Amino acid sequence: MLTTSFPRFKGDYAGNFIYELAKNLVRRGVEVSVVAPHHHETKGYEMMDGIKVHRFQYFYPKKFQRIAYDGGIPSKLKGSLVAKLQLPFFLISFFIKSLDVARSCDIIHGFWAIPGGVISGIISQLLNKPNVITMYGSGMRIGARYQLLSKIIIYFLNSADYVTSDMEEMFNIAKEFGFDNKNSEIIITGVDTDIFKPSNNSENKERKIVLMVGSFRKIKGHDFVVRCIPRVLKECPNTQFIFTSDGPQLEDIKKRVEKLNVSENVVFTGIIPRDELIRLYKKADVFLLASPHQNASDTSLYEAFSAGKAVVATDVGEIRNVAADGENILLAPYGDIEAYSNQIVRILKDDHLKEKLGLNARKLVLKKYSIDAAVNSYLTIYRKLLSKWHCKKNEP
Repeated sequence: MLTTSFPRFKGDYAGNFIYELAKNLVRRGVEVSVVAPHHHETKGYEMMDGIKVHRFQYFYPKKFQRIAYDGGIPSKLKGSLVAKLQLPFFLISFFIKSLDVARSCDIIHGFWAIPGGVISGIISQLLNKPNVITMYGSGMRIGARYQLLSKIIIYFLNSADYVTSDMEEMFNIAKEFGFDNKNSEIIITGVDTDIFKPSNNSENKERKIVLMVGSFRKIKGHDFVVRCIPRVLKECPNTQFIFTSDGPQLEDIKKRVEKLNVSENVVFTGIIPRDELIRLYKKADVFLLASPHQNASDTSLYEAFSAGKAVVATDVGEIRNVAADGENILLAPYGDIEAYSNQIVRILKDDHLKEKLGLNARKLVLKKYSIDAAVNSYLTIYRKLLSKWHCKKNEP
């Protein structure tokens, strides 16, 4: 597995969905090696829950590495000249380490169309091994901005033995640039429903808790949520909003919170261990998603569903393809502060509605979006490809 994001330590949230997929594949008897960027707090090689993790160092001294983690690669490249200067070293180091590790593997699986997908495609052709590429939002959207880059991405997507994504939108974008690989499938990575589960404790809290998880980037919609806080507090003054993680917009969001004079009702946790995040899910009364573009691919949506949380989300992208408004989620148009605030207030004031949404959300995840469903899908793909390539090798 080639990825630009993977947990740096046990409990880290970076690339956690890939870690969960890899961990559960290992449990099913698959030997998994992961190639991921180095970080000054990580080792070059380690075993994590049976996963062989190989990390490539791309700059020296290692404490000056600036591209991966803590906010995402696109944000780093946009906001840091040092990151831009390191990019060639990053890509070369990624390729060299991936080529070395791939020699002892049967299948090469690249995550994100670029760079993971392109690198896995090149190595697949060099080593004559089957290749799977999984597209996520940022990689395909970035590629779509540049004609030459989009042509390179589409070439390797069409050359791949199998292509997956967690959104139909990614396939639609790719098709605009000539994607026509028939061996493609939508697979939502899903969550471990044994880890993210409803709390059995009816904890007495002084305040209602509204939770939002994810890096502070424009695509997450934190600014929109913060503008809704005064309206919610007007109706439900005993409410606390908790925001986790960090990111390039964090300081701007903090300033807006102060300007709106709602600081006493807002907590910024920063990056927290996974165990602490799970505890927050259990405590939360409402979970928020507010992207202006796409919520359906956000891992935290399925974590919240699995934890039996009542979710309020912006009505964008493919969210209606994965959830039903009024049944297991409440939706509101992005930008409509009144409508979005009202949905939050509805849940805070109605325990029956909160319980109904949470119960139905949990049922939905158990039925369609568990990690087991994703693992089964990928195992089917891997077995099919290995069988196909074995037959090819035995052809006269």
